Amino acid sequence: MISPVDLWRRSAARGLKPAALLTAGVLLLMSTAFLAGRPSVFFDTDGYYLMGENLAQVIKSLPEAIQTRGASLHAQVSDDDQIDIAIMGARSPYYGFLLYLTDKIGGAWLLAAVQAAAAAATIYLLWRLAAPQAPSWSYLALIAGLAVGSTLPLFATFIMPDIFAGLSGIGLVALTAYGDRLGRAGQVGLFLLLAASFSFHTSHSLMILAALAPAAALAWALGAPRRPLLFGVGLVLAAALASVLAGKVYVAAFQMRTGHDLGRPPFLMARLLADGPGRDYLEKVCTGPDTPFILCRFKGAPLSRSDDILWEDKPGLGVFNAVKPPEQLIMEQQEGAFVRGVILSDPIGVSLAALRNWG
Repeated sequence: MISPVDLWRRSAARGLKPAALLTAGVLLLMSTAFLAGRPSVFFDTDGYYLMGENLAQVIKSLPEAIQTRGASLHAQVSDDDQIDIAIMGARSPYYGFLLYLTDKIGGAWLLAAVQAAAAAATIYLLWRLAAPQAPSWSYLALIAGLAVGSTLPLFATFIMPDIFAGLSGIGLVALTAYGDRLGRAGQVGLFLLLAASFSFHTSHSLMILAALAPAAALAWALGAPRRPLLFGVGLVLAAALASVLAGKVYVAAFQMRTGHDLGRPPFLMARLLADGPGRDYLEKVCTGPDTPFILCRFKGAPLSRSDDILWEDKPGLGVFNAVKPPEQLIMEQQEGAFVRGVILSDPIGVSLAALRNWG
């Protein structure tokens, strides 16, 4: 008969091996930061931090808001004034909140470690699902190969939400291809991973939702059990819905505090212009004195690079960043009509441009 002490020792030993593998995986994925002497940051990192700080202020004000029945939420907060309402809607307050908290506790190194741990654990889960009998050394070989032969270590320690695009892709594969092998803890973990990834950047959810139907169809064709597959698809959709609701909650709270809505740069407008169909559409509609878009003012600009269209402020080259905030907001409001007009005017050209970008 096995004594309780022996049983505890065996359980502890089984737990220590995955913990040791994950620790080694984290260290390997942080190799670029160790070599560089610090994690990498980007121009937008500061914007995410500011959004996270703002969300922290909202959370701190909740007790008082409950007592005053929401009246205190209308009080102006100094950091709100630093937020550019025309563009900061594209910066996730939820990734910013993670950045804000980890920075307060342990600086950029702590967030780099958290991201590397998320990557190491997600890859460990997929490795174990795909090859349940594989020896432990093969996980280390996999992580070492990724550390040497891919950009994963750079993005794992990059203080931006980019790493979660790949992790959400792994989550999609795990839920659709290996749903029958997932336990309840794995399902909950992947749901939380996807919900966080989607709330960290809108492009993550758009990418996964675009791949969801093809991935599910492929898994079905390869013989994935029906019920776990459908449940996995449901979890992906539920995570997307949760991220949308979380975004709307923050936008509503910001509007209550400041009286302003948060805008986001017209990324689709810039993409269509840079691809060509948008420029052709401008030539068609910007003909008379009563032009339908503020964009018509820039018809003579090159409009060939989305970065220039969005962020360049030089006259004759930039568009969005070359005008004042009130006009930026108008441009954002007109983006939907512009995008619909371009697609209806040249659906084949838009499709071919999208395929070129995909390629």
